[in-house]
Amino acid sequence: MNGLKTIRLAAVLALGLAAAHADERDALDAFKYDPAKMDVGTCYTYQLGNQAGTKTMQIYVYVKSEDTLLVYKDYSTIAPMVFDVEVRFDWSRMMFGEEYGLNPFWEFRMPNTNHESIGVWNWDKKRLPITMTTFDSKGREKSRAMVIEANLFPTFDFSLYHVDLQFALRHFVGDAGPWTIGGFYAGYYIESELKRVRQEMKDGHLCEVYELRGLGFLGWVMNIKQRIWVDKNDPYRRVIRYENDMKISPFDSVLLTLKEYKHMSLDEWHKMVEAFNKDAAGRLGLE
Repeated sequence: MNGLKTIRLAAVLALGLAAAHADERDALDAFKYDPAKMDVGTCYTYQLGNQAGTKTMQIYVYVKSEDTLLVYKDYSTIAPMVFDVEVRFDWSRMMFGEEYGLNPFWEFRMPNTNHESIGVWNWDKKRLPITMTTFDSKGREKSRAMVIEANLFPTFDFSLYHVDLQFALRHFVGDAGPWTIGGFYAGYYIESELKRVRQEMKDGHLCEVYELRGLGFLGWVMNIKQRIWVDKNDPYRRVIRYENDMKISPFDSVLLTLKEYKHMSLDEWHKMVEAFNKDAAGRLGLE
């Protein structure tokens, strides 16, 4: 009898491992890259805040090329920081491969403020080494490094409020799911369950609503519950709303809403960012 139980347990474990590997394969198979869904030269304006509608700030996303996004995060209304980020995708893996961020006010050597970060995935080792540069209380430059290890791809980054996942969903072709995907939150790698749960009208758009739920103990402790509204009838499948119930400073929850989008040249984008930086510097008393 013990031998039979052992065989049954081994069979259950084998099925579990097979299912895990199936999830890994299927998660990537649920996406199919379509360059026609990348509206190069489009600038998106999002309002970011908590779900109560307070602590609001702006995020701007520019589609520089079919595989590169520029993201401008203006924290200056709530913190002494602005971040200009470049995200480069590897569409064969349906996720970003390189990420570079710079706070344009680094020359003021503001203490305890992140000024630069660089991350490039090592695909063979499934590792993302990130180097971050800060200044201490005496204005001395310090670098620190961290490494995020992923169990499966695609894996997405919460630090940009899942802008990478938002653009990956433009290329989603799978069924309702659930699908298991990777993610990292505040330096922790946590897998999530992604599924399409319903259709509904939101802000005048017929939307497909996707939910992400963090798996395991950390997913529960960090309250990783997210919702994404994708405009079903938009040929680019734009995301018009994103919610996250995580309680991470400076927000007790996250709400990202699309306010407008328009076409502009790369030169116009840089001039716009330069003007934003000047306004933020004045707001922070750095001029």
